[in-house]
Amino acid sequence: MLRLPLIALVMSIALDAIQTHADERFSQKVVKFDQPTSDRSFASGPGSDAINDNCLICHSAGMVLNQPIASKAEWRGVVEQMRTAFKAPIDPKDVDAIADYLFSIRGTDNAKTSAQISGRSPDLNHGAVIAAQGTHSGAPPCAQCHAFNGGSDGSGAFPRIAGQSIYYLTKQLRDFASGVRNNAIMSPIAKALSADDIADVTVYYNSVAAPFLPQLRPIFEAFADFAFKAALGRIVELPAAERLGEIVLA
Repeated sequence: MLRLPLIALVMSIALDAIQTHADERFSQKVVKFDQPTSDRSFASGPGSDAINDNCLICHSAGMVLNQPIASKAEWRGVVEQMRTAFKAPIDPKDVDAIADYLFSIRGTDNAKTSAQISGRSPDLNHGAVIAAQGTHSGAPPCAQCHAFNGGSDGSGAFPRIAGQSIYYLTKQLRDFASGVRNNAIMSPIAKALSADDIADVTVYYNSVAAPFLPQLRPIFEAFADFAFKAALGRIVELPAAERLGEIVLA
């Protein structure tokens, strides 16, 4: 029986080809830089203790103060997204205080989403269609880069957008379409989306949740290690759940 050695050889050749293709698509390198530091905090006021204690763990006050203006409901959505989607250690009882403080410094009741501008309720199902199939106007499926569940592909080349705020996604697509932001991939895609398309697809990706994917390289290395050990006879038999097929030479 040459079953296991042959399986190991086939797996090794296949994984080598996949790894080579992955290396051609994604090149990884280590970049070192000095992270700027800041001891700036938010000015005293109602809710300042809550935002200083919770938000300065990851964000600088300067970055937060440069965010676009938004309504109170949108600020609350951003804070909830940080807590639930990105697992920020924010005490639930501090959410309202943080949102109120952010609204007091970067808020307006006039902030509008694409859905409010177009005067229609966003269609989540149509947003899912755009994500999966693209649009008749030429925008390709979002899932090609960001995945249907918004989790990206684990390579780090494309950002996760699962659970991202509607306001943020809407603004980025508008900026790409108008030229405020320029990107060879996203600019032509955004220009092909109507206001209704943007409203629908942003609501869809805001509604989905996705696990954080592992890096691709460790997965390839694990399979290569398995194939190598199998070739040396260190793996006597593949577990039933891992059998990829039966190859028997007479």
